Amino acid sequence: MQTTLLPKHIPAGIIIAMLLITLLAACKTESTNLTSATQTPISESQVFSSGSYITVTSIQELTNKSAIVVIGKAVGIGDIINMAREVDDISKPDPNLFGIGQVYEFEVSRYLKGEQDVNGAKNIYVVQVEGMIVLSSLEMPAKEDIEKARSQEKYLPINLGSEYILFLEPLKGFSELKMHYTGVAQPWRFALVNDCAFPDSPWQGANLYFHPQPINDIIERVENAPLKGSESIEPLAYPAPGDSAPSICSPEPAKANPYP
Repeated sequence: MQTTLLPKHIPAGIIIAMLLITLLAACKTESTNLTSATQTPISESQVFSSGSYITVTSIQELTNKSAIVVIGKAVGIGDIINMAREVDDISKPDPNLFGIGQVYEFEVSRYLKGEQDVNGAKNIYVVQVEGMIVLSSLEMPAKEDIEKARSQEKYLPINLGSEYILFLEPLKGFSELKMHYTGVAQPWRFALVNDCAFPDSPWQGANLYFHPQPINDIIERVENAPLKGSESIEPLAYPAPGDSAPSICSPEPAKANPYP
């Protein structure tokens, strides 16, 4: 390595400036090399998990938010629709995002709320978001991209043949789809197993606020829920967190829905 000799009478300020220039040049070179080494091409479609939920902590809240509350059996799987909508016009799909809205058909056995509003329809359709994809074009995402997005989303699939209590509101942004609904908030559905109702939700707090309860207990709370604005107010949580009262229902249903 060569040693550069500096004249004896160079002012100290110049020497400091020269050293700073050298250091800056070295940093720039290192930064450039690091960037080129870590850059990776962006795929045509990217998937990500939404990971956030609208939640409530009582049956009264769920009931008041719902247009209809039903007991129904999942009997079919329908199409996939784009649940990501334009902010200024929800009748149009978002050109940059695709929300995987899986349609499920339910056979209704009982209305707990809202029967008169839908003329007691025997079959309704429930749409659940099961992943999100960043689009590179307006075309329907490939099946592989949909399955990849689903694998990264914490959702619970609806089991065909299983019965649920569902707290629902009309699907917005799809005027052509009749009798289609979405969940109002987590936990918007309860799985019915052996006369007990279990919150069926990816929200971890659901099991804290909604303990497994006999089906008739939840039905009674729904049917007797005070209307909005009523002076009668249900306790914030149902049952209260940490409530250790004995229950005939086991902590877990006989057949739980795992994350995909």
